[in-house]
Amino acid sequence: MKDLKDTYFDETLDGFIPVVPGVYPAHVVGVETRDFESGNTVFNVTFQMADECKNITVPRLTSDGNGGYTDVLDAKGKPTKVDAGYLTGKKFRSQGVWLTPKPNKGEGWRNRNYKEFFSGLGISFQENDGKVKLGFVEEDDVLGMPTLVKLGEEVYEKDGESRKAIRIFSCYPWADGTRLKSDEIGNDVPF
Repeated sequence: MKDLKDTYFDETLDGFIPVVPGVYPAHVVGVETRDFESGNTVFNVTFQMADECKNITVPRLTSDGNGGYTDVLDAKGKPTKVDAGYLTGKKFRSQGVWLTPKPNKGEGWRNRNYKEFFSGLGISFQENDGKVKLGFVEEDDVLGMPTLVKLGEEVYEKDGESRKAIRIFSCYPWADGTRLKSDEIGNDVPF
């Protein structure tokens, strides 16, 4: 083997940086819906992580060799930090957000997550006599909206195997965030 002199790879410095669960600034860049015969609809919202992620510090993690992660320690044995700018521009999908139109009596709770999720995105539903009247949120209602998203790991079973995915679990108002214009929302078409 030919010696490459002074060419090294250090997993703790140069390796893959896993996503640290937490709350991050993002924008809505897509909404997909799927209707079911029951009348229910599931919403899958895609978010793009904002440039402001670089202003957040998170623990630097590395693989523990068993499918998990461990802190990267400095020379003194203390955990190191890194800015979350590595997340900027990455896209993540929400967990499915279900809407149950006209729920049976006593089953209005089925729409709690829908109301809270979209309210966190800045959607205002009408209130009448203490009741919130829900509406069907369309892509144009939320496209480009700024929000703080709770990002975490979802574990699920597929083909008898346990798998992991990074998902958005909830949204919160981002007071200083600004809505992206349609020309600022990137698309993945390479031409």
